[in-house]
Amino acid sequence: NQKDICLGVPVILGKNGWEKIVDYKLTEDEQATFNKSADAVRNMNAVLETLSL
Repeated sequence: NQKDICLGVPVILGKNGWEKIVDYKLTEDEQATFNKSADAVRNMNAVLETLSL
């Protein structure tokens, strides 16, 4: 589930912005890599939240 972070997805662009999200199935390896990347973003967000910036 990747609903708690913002990740880019492929879209079809038109003159007024995005028109359609391109939906396609990932292979198991691609999905695993995607999940690993999402986890890395989630972990970095957690680290950044602990810093007093």
